Amino acid sequence: APEVGEAVYFQSEPMDDDALGLLADALTLRGIGAYAYALVGDSIGDDLGSIALFTRVGDVFPRAGRRVLMTRMWISRSPVRKAVTWAFGSPADLDEANLLLSERFETEPVLDPRGMAAIEILHPEFAAGTAEPMTLLDEIFQVLGAAGFEGITMCNDPGAGPVPDTDEAEAPG
Repeated sequence: APEVGEAVYFQSEPMDDDALGLLADALTLRGIGAYAYALVGDSIGDDLGSIALFTRVGDVFPRAGRRVLMTRMWISRSPVRKAVTWAFGSPADLDEANLLLSERFETEPVLDPRGMAAIEILHPEFAAGTAEPMTLLDEIFQVLGAAGFEGITMCNDPGAGPVPDTDEAEAPG
């Protein structure tokens, strides 16, 4: 098996949260560190839009990680500018990443009884119009990458407009 790597599983039909936790547990027990998160809410208040809130499911996820985090940025451009990033991974990796990220960003640990479940990173610079999301993500990558972290990133930007079809996009020179 590879020493490092990551995968994200999506399916078109909803999966029961308990089943998702059992799947992550089964993978972990077979030597593949797996973390599962379930949607617990999607509203952040009147006139602020909606945002996906997650909680960790499963019981036997790795507490110590291999410096692999999944980050997800959510962007709202209307009615107010707001950007928030979450980092997910093992509690030990999240503890270390939070120390690093809190030197540059406004972070908020998301705790559960089994340790840190996620890091929420607020981006007031985006709200103020002084920084763009890709610049902020790059800064997060620089901080984490310099400390040896790796992983995948997703960015949800519903106000960015449609993504061009690959057939229509020009190939680089």
